[in-house]
Amino acid sequence: TTMVSRYDRVGDSSRVGVLRLHGLAHQALGEFAPVSAIYWPDAGRLLSPEAAPSGTVEDSAIASASSTAVNFRTFPLEGSEAGQYVCDSMGMDALGLLDMQVTVDGEPDEEVSRALYTLAARQLESDMPPDDGLVWPVDAPPRWRIVRASARFGRDRPVLRLEPIEAEGASEADESAGSPPPSDFTP
Repeated sequence: TTMVSRYDRVGDSSRVGVLRLHGLAHQALGEFAPVSAIYWPDAGRLLSPEAAPSGTVEDSAIASASSTAVNFRTFPLEGSEAGQYVCDSMGMDALGLLDMQVTVDGEPDEEVSRALYTLAARQLESDMPPDDGLVWPVDAPPRWRIVRASARFGRDRPVLRLEPIEAEGASEADESAGSPPPSDFTP
C-alpha cells in the first residue's frame, strides 16, 4: 500500500500525478512478476491490472480517479427510512479531499449521479472542496446545498452532504452561496 501524506498540487505530486505514478508502478511490477489485482482500500475497489491509469497526461483528473481510487455507490435504506437511497463516494478522502453523500426519496436518477460526479470532478480540478453552503449544481436550477458533515454511513470521515433545497428557499440559497467554511474545519 502506498500512502501519500501531503499533496503539493504540482507536477508529479498532484493528485492526477500520484494516480498516474501508481499506474506506472504497477506496470513496472508487472514486467517482473504477475500482478493479479490492484487494491484501493479507501475506495473499496479491487481492479484488474488493465484498469490501472495508463500514465498518459491526457487522462483527466476525474477519469483517472473514478477509474481507480474513487468509487461511487448507491444503496437502499431500511427501517424508518425505507424508500430512501443513499448515494455517496468513497476514496476522495484518501486523495486529501472530501467524499460526498446525498439521501434521496426513491431510486436515484441520472441527475443525482451527475451531481456527485461533477462535484468530485470540481474538487479534483480545483484541488479543494467547495465552500460550505454552496448551492449545487451551479450550472442548473439549484437542487441541493452543500453542507460539511460527518458521514452517515461507512467509515467515520467528514463528507460534503448534499441537503435538499426547498423550492421556496431557493432564492435565499442563491444569496448565501459560497459562504466560508467554519474556521475550525480542516479537510
